[in-house]
Amino acid sequence: MKNKISSFIDVRKFQSLMDSLYEMSDVPSSIVDLDGNVLVRSGWNEICIKFHRNSPQSLQKCIESDTTVANQLLKGKPYAVYECLNGLVDAAVPILIEGKHSANLFTGQFLFEAPNPKRFREQAYKYNFDETSYLHVLTKVPIISRERLGVIMKFMTRWAEMIGELGSAQKRQRLKIR
Repeated sequence: MKNKISSFIDVRKFQSLMDSLYEMSDVPSSIVDLDGNVLVRSGWNEICIKFHRNSPQSLQKCIESDTTVANQLLKGKPYAVYECLNGLVDAAVPILIEGKHSANLFTGQFLFEAPNPKRFREQAYKYNFDETSYLHVLTKVPIISRERLGVIMKFMTRWAEMIGELGSAQKRQRLKIR
């Protein structure tokens, strides 16, 4: 049986949980399977939803960035932090079901420091984004210190372990029923 995480967790309940986490902490998060399907997301920034993931060219950069993060996790790192090709920071923790990498728990998008407006103006031009709107939503991207990210990733790592344990228990239960 494949380790498709969507087969072993209640996506609606996780969506509700992630929405509550975001309301409480302003920490955006998502669960993305290994095929790149976003199963659950909460608190994603407008710059990603309205611009980066809404343009075929910049979306390709998002997918490439997600793949890079996933490849870092496959090397056995407890988590990966990566500046995406569109200039924002993401971090991810692997979700393991019965020891097999089944999905990733992401947090992001954010910045470690104030953005370079020139870079984002150039992206607006390159992808034909409305520059004024694009730079406006850029101001809404949170700036998170590396120290705070360490605390967030400690939580995310533990949470990913719990998701994996729930998925493993659900998988074992389904196998018993057969």
